[in-house]
Amino acid sequence: MRSKHIGLVAGLIFSGSIGSLYTQSITWTGRPNNTQYSFVITFFANLGNVDENGSRLVQASDYPLAFMWERSSGWQQIGGFLYNCADISENGNVIVGIAPTGNGTYSMPARYNRVSATWQPLGLPSGFRSGGALCISRDGNTIAGSLSVDSPGAAVERPFMYRNGAYTLLPIPGDSPNLVYATGISPEGEVIVGTAAYVDTVPVHALRWDSQGMTILPKPNANWGAWAVDASEAGEVIVGGGQENGVYKPLIWRNSSVAILPTGSFVHGVAHRTTQKGQVITGTAFGATWDAAWAVRWGPCGFENLNTVYAHLLGANEILLTAHALSRSGRYIAGLGSRDGGNTIEMYVLDTNRCWDPAGNVNANCCVDDADLLQVLFDFGNTGTGRPTDLNCDGIVDDADLLIVLFNFGQGCPG
Repeated sequence: MRSKHIGLVAGLIFSGSIGSLYTQSITWTGRPNNTQYSFVITFFANLGNVDENGSRLVQASDYPLAFMWERSSGWQQIGGFLYNCADISENGNVIVGIAPTGNGTYSMPARYNRVSATWQPLGLPSGFRSGGALCISRDGNTIAGSLSVDSPGAAVERPFMYRNGAYTLLPIPGDSPNLVYATGISPEGEVIVGTAAYVDTVPVHALRWDSQGMTILPKPNANWGAWAVDASEAGEVIVGGGQENGVYKPLIWRNSSVAILPTGSFVHGVAHRTTQKGQVITGTAFGATWDAAWAVRWGPCGFENLNTVYAHLLGANEILLTAHALSRSGRYIAGLGSRDGGNTIEMYVLDTNRCWDPAGNVNANCCVDDADLLQVLFDFGNTGTGRPTDLNCDGIVDDADLLIVLFNFGQGCPG
């Protein structure tokens, strides 16, 4: 095996460039049935995602029909009136969202089995009139979302987890806020995150649920409102956003401590997704007047505008607006974009052709092994931007990159 890797790397060296092995791409998906997309549906909850192989994509829309995009065949309708999609499992075989209730008036949580091409409405617990499934674990076995209480007056939303055919209502803060949503889930489903609001839909508290119960996550200060939308393995990294005095910022929680993520020259921002171990985060940045949006990423290369990093893939008038869908390896990013300067909004799928998580993987197979070590060694000392062997993005392949491979050796590999 080792001699095979050496032959591969030597062949790349003699052919001129290790970096030439890697091909990045952007796929524009078009719009199914002239569906309209708005930024609102991706702000406090992601409501769309891409599978681990970048081959399937779902996205909630303003149109009350469910669609799934496949790389091989494009968009296809997978549900009738009042169906919609919010998340997809890692292997792309299970989709969650909503289906109509029996009388067709309201919606209920539901999941779609791609193999059998059938929807399974999950029903509603007693006392609830409607609801929706918003997120799903890696294996498709744990689902979370919110349920609407059947009561007069102000709207009341309650968070739930659905596992092994049964609902579990998640605890809420002691002062019983009206609106509590479960909006994100860790890869294995052991941690669920969400938000609580009171008389309106502006979030006040970011929440975490696990086997120990519910935790209200800290905020930069008491005046902030906050929300959480995604979590890494074991909830070690949680991402979302917060706002104070009308200024919105992306937030990250590590080991129960909160920090504001940088947004460069952009005034507003929100974090949407994180990878399996929290190595990479994607989100959206906005200008001061909210008249423009940019897809952004935080990771080993710092804060990045994806329109700048991947400018070589974009044509005239093409722009990546949001990055609210992300494979757990970080290789595939999806979101809202435009090919005509923002007049027509559609989805895109970006293949970065790099497994960002686990750190130390160079050849995009998501396993840190001797092949990665050899590629860094053979490229040692070379400089320039965009080299896959420059793992810390400092412009030179050196001992720091070698140490990243060594410290993560074996991560992501079978067995």
